[in-house]
Amino acid sequence: MSSIFLQIRKHWFTLALLVGSIIGVRLYVAANRIPGSVTVIEAQSMDMSTMKAPVGLAEVTTEIARTRGMGESFTLPATIKALSDEDVVVRIAGRVSRILVYPGDEVHAGQLLAELDAPDVAATADSAREMANSKGAEVLVSHSEVVHHHHLKNQAAATAKQSSIAAERAQIDAETTDIAVTQAQSEVKRAASEVADKVAEFKAILPMVERQRSLYKQGAIALEELQQTIRDKEQGDARLNGARANQAMLEQSVSIAQKRQESAHRMVDEAKAGVVIAKIGIDQADEALAQAKSMEAARQYESAGARASASSTQSVSGFRHLVASSSGVVSERVVSPGTAVMPGQVVLRIQSVEYVRVQVEVPIVQTSMIHIGSSLELLGEDKSRTLTITSIFPDADPQSRTVRVEALITNPGHRLHPGQFARVKIMASGPQQLTIPTDAVVSASDGNVVWVAAPAPVTKDHDATDTDWTCTMHPQVSLKGPGKCPICKMDLVKRIMGSKFIAARRVVSVGSTQGKWVEVNNGIRAGDRVITSGQTDLTEGTALKIKDAQ
Repeated sequence: MSSIFLQIRKHWFTLALLVGSIIGVRLYVAANRIPGSVTVIEAQSMDMSTMKAPVGLAEVTTEIARTRGMGESFTLPATIKALSDEDVVVRIAGRVSRILVYPGDEVHAGQLLAELDAPDVAATADSAREMANSKGAEVLVSHSEVVHHHHLKNQAAATAKQSSIAAERAQIDAETTDIAVTQAQSEVKRAASEVADKVAEFKAILPMVERQRSLYKQGAIALEELQQTIRDKEQGDARLNGARANQAMLEQSVSIAQKRQESAHRMVDEAKAGVVIAKIGIDQADEALAQAKSMEAARQYESAGARASASSTQSVSGFRHLVASSSGVVSERVVSPGTAVMPGQVVLRIQSVEYVRVQVEVPIVQTSMIHIGSSLELLGEDKSRTLTITSIFPDADPQSRTVRVEALITNPGHRLHPGQFARVKIMASGPQQLTIPTDAVVSASDGNVVWVAAPAPVTKDHDATDTDWTCTMHPQVSLKGPGKCPICKMDLVKRIMGSKFIAARRVVSVGSTQGKWVEVNNGIRAGDRVITSGQTDLTEGTALKIKDAQ
């Protein structure tokens, strides 16, 4: 004991500093503590199970409450049928060379399934194709001939036009030479008249020369007068010779003009003959062109026939390839490779199983309780499926006294096999009752409860996105936000987070159950959106996110 006191006395300053520090920290914490917060000891003693987080968006699924016929139900055996069966048959004689698919294989429309060996068909197709090619080449030759004769016709037309122009020019030249001849002949006549005048003048001066000579010899006139008369005679002779020379020249001009005239008229005749020949050439070119066009048309007709024949034989040749006309599953291989087959013989069978038909033989006494659109339930080992009657056959089986009823359904994964037996429960139509899915009903202390997705409230001042703000520590707080919790001063958070729907709790009374549906007598109205999953942790006013909401 004394040693303890000795230690205290020895370290009194250190102990005093430690006690002071503790007291200072407690005073600081007490002064700065947030109102509503708890100490570590208080937190250890709190019941956290009574605290709830603010309600956020709860994800749920819903279904609309509506009236349905709640009638009797009965179970019957059923048979699964393929939606359609396709027999892959051969259309030509031959031998199966290979088969590319096996039973159970999925095939699609247009897929090659098998091939046939048919040499005669292939040879006929090749021959028809070669004939079509040959006839096509003949059409091209005929077309070239048509083009050639078009060219010849154009040349003949051009020649005819040139001949016509030459004839017109020759006619003009002939008319010009006619005028020149006429003019030359007129000049010759004028020159002949002038010669005659000069002859008369010369004849008239000859006696005067002889008389002047006689007078000169007699000494009656002077020598100069005689010489003048002789000169007049010589001049008259010269004029006469000149006139005769001019006449001769003009007569030669007439002869030349007449020759030109004859040549021009021959040119006119030749040009007119050329026009006639050119027109004959046009007629011949037209006739040859018509024949070429006729030949081209005939060869085109023959080519079209050859092409049609080639197409037909090619189609027949294509029958060597057996293809699927629709998608489905191979159900049977009827023949094996190497088998000789004839037209109409089945090689493969294909069933369409994307959809299947569920067929039920319903006793005639029970057909009055069903109709097209009635519900039936396909019972399975893992999960049942609700179907709808799509067809009721008109004829009854006189032996079994039944009527065949059919429902067309999808077949995901091809789990249902044609020929498979099944059992179905038929829900016969009855009185119309308000029904909801049985999954929507939850048992509670105050009875059967159904949660409904109700429209979120909207006020005049603000919408549903800020209607309710709460505190994570005190969920009983409900204020307009944002802000602080009045108890603990923590930040408020949104209770409703932009949802159009909130959860509403309804106590209901239920009636009879049929399959997945249960009759509701009160608490629910037709058209209410009842929650079928996700309602386990709901509270009144919970904001909802509905998977199937539109």
